[in-house]
Amino acid sequence: HRLELQGLSPGAAEYSAMVELGCNQAWSLIAQSGDYWRLFSTAWLHGGPVHLIMNMAALYSLGTLTERLIGPLKLGLLDLVAILFSSLTSSLLRPTGTPC
Repeated sequence: HRLELQGLSPGAAEYSAMVELGCNQAWSLIAQSGDYWRLFSTAWLHGGPVHLIMNMAALYSLGTLTERLIGPLKLGLLDLVAILFSSLTSSLLRPTGTPC
């Protein structure tokens, strides 16, 4: 699992909480349940403090420069497009029954 690669090994309760909070799932499950909001909510879920800190550091270093180059509105739009594209791709490639 992705979280285990970061030295975090969540149990069933943590996976259950991630599913309830909106982690990405296989496209068949999203389409069947109508939970299309998961394509966006998954971007703000993190597998633990290390994951959150690394994302914040990357956003600070790259986001600051990118915002200066293209402006805050375009950066926000780029972020939303990247979230949708990456979540949709992940969802389409994820086998049904695979945890977040």
